[in-house]
Amino acid sequence: MTIISIPNVHFGTINLPLLLTDDAVTNAITSEVEQSYIFKRQEPVVGWHDVYSNPETESRSLVYTAIQRASLDAILEACDNVGCKVTGVENSYASLLKTLYYSGIAEDQMKDDVTWNLMIIGQNNYSILS
Repeated sequence: MTIISIPNVHFGTINLPLLLTDDAVTNAITSEVEQSYIFKRQEPVVGWHDVYSNPETESRSLVYTAIQRASLDAILEACDNVGCKVTGVENSYASLLKTLYYSGIAEDQMKDDVTWNLMIIGQNNYSILS
């Protein structure tokens, strides 16, 4: 079993009605992502996760990521060529957050009703997740 972690290409948040099916959510996010110049000529592959649901307002907040299908297909083909069976693909941000969770740091730092930020410093950029 191999799960590959790919660099972030497109990351965002969206609020949608709670009653939407998973397919409808994927379609809504795909439509949103296609507005970005990155995906004007490249078909996107999206992934998303619920962050917060509010039954009173019948809405939910989601985080989503997207990558160009051609790039993902090339990565999966390269893995297949070396005999690596890929069972999952994750965004690098999701991998970092899971690492913090498994290490126990998330539980210590990310308390309810407390604002937290994660600053990721790369070679030529930085990202802040709240």
